[in-house]
Amino acid sequence: MARLSESDSFRKWLVGMPPSAQETVGGIRTLIASDPCVMFSTTWCQQCAKTQEFIEQQSGRQCRKVELDKPPPELQQQSTPAAPVLAALTGQNTVPNLFIARKHIGGYAEVVRLAEQCRTGAVTPEHGDICAYLMGGGASKASA
Repeated sequence: MARLSESDSFRKWLVGMPPSAQETVGGIRTLIASDPCVMFSTTWCQQCAKTQEFIEQQSGRQCRKVELDKPPPELQQQSTPAAPVLAALTGQNTVPNLFIARKHIGGYAEVVRLAEQCRTGAVTPEHGDICAYLMGGGASKASA
């Protein structure tokens, strides 16, 4: 549950990042900053639909769905595809790839586990914004 800029894998990857990937990183970061909840998905991912439904049931709101096989304008013009860049940034090469409050959560199992931890008060204060979102409150748009 770290912001991209705090992730060790992100910092390591940035050092050796191909120049063509810089625009893709920027597009991904823009998308993550655009909404309190962003889920990278594909048009055919059933687990993504399940995750979206779970988040809606928990929070009463929709998570922005970014389909990697039908990229939004922020990612369409990039010379480096978003999926491998996202995998390098997060260390996760599967979808759904979920961010809440600009913090990487993971996939379906991780968000379900996190929601339970929020319900029981087992989440540390620095992640209170994630719990606030999942429990129907808010989520800050703090910088990455």
